[in-house]
Amino acid sequence: MVEHCKYLGIIIDCDLKWQNRIDYLYNKLIKFVSIFYQIRTKVPRDVLRMIYFAFVHSHLLYGIEVYANATANHLSKLIVLNNKLLRILQYKSIKSHSIDLYITYSTLPIQLVHNYQILIFIHKYVYNKDKLPSVFSNYFEENSLFHCYNTRQKDYFHTYTVLSDLGKKSVKYKGSRLWSALPSDVKDIKSLQTFKCILRKYVLHILGHNVVNTLY
Repeated sequence: MVEHCKYLGIIIDCDLKWQNRIDYLYNKLIKFVSIFYQIRTKVPRDVLRMIYFAFVHSHLLYGIEVYANATANHLSKLIVLNNKLLRILQYKSIKSHSIDLYITYSTLPIQLVHNYQILIFIHKYVYNKDKLPSVFSNYFEENSLFHCYNTRQKDYFHTYTVLSDLGKKSVKYKGSRLWSALPSDVKDIKSLQTFKCILRKYVLHILGHNVVNTLY
């Protein structure tokens, strides 16, 4: 049996724990620790920020909707490495709060980028479904399809009962729950760019504070 394979640049392991993908990213990004120490005194801070997004964040972002479904234990070394790279570029000590690193660069930690990207996908499904691949045309089902009485949740996506941990990690299940938890004024934003901006602030300040400050 093949233990893992690469598909569209994503390493998929047979048990969907994503350890191989995480190890690949870690080994790819660890080299920047020494590089960033060497260049941070030689280029302006705004250029350092651009370097982070070009050489670190871009790699973390690709496929994050799936690989960040890994357990916290598997993700932890990648999260800690990302925090370390941000601290180097921002001249911060190990005692600094990690949430401040993300606020400074207007970005999110790995586990919250995962949620953010799923919510972006759902926003496109709600407001620009025709621009998504046809396979997603009926990916979600609204509660209104299951009952006709008027409740404030009738426009939410229907969430089926899921017992397995793997099922709870699916985009359909997790996405429905994340979307339902958003405030109505955020969900009602039709402009994708405005939605991204407001959502980033919401995820970081409302959802992320307790998560990020425990990771060093």
